[in-house]
Amino acid sequence: MFFSHNIKNPLLIPFAHSLISLPFVIRSLRPLLGNIPVSIRQAGAMLGAGPIIIFFRIDLPIIIRGIINAAILIYHLSGRVQTTSS
Repeated sequence: MFFSHNIKNPLLIPFAHSLISLPFVIRSLRPLLGNIPVSIRQAGAMLGAGPIIIFFRIDLPIIIRGIINAAILIYHLSGRVQTTSS
């Protein structure tokens, strides 16, 4: 009885897909973030950049290919989950 009302909520579908795909995104991006040299980030901080600026100007250009790769992977996984669940 409890689940019959919650399954009909359309807002649960994106939430469920994000919960399924989150481990794959973390697994794809974690090695990329770990391989960024600390000296580059320290140089940005020494030049006066804050943490947000360092992320957008240093980290993001380095990991953008990994983000695109993770997005493609999640798109395919999401489609697979949707077609096999019916």
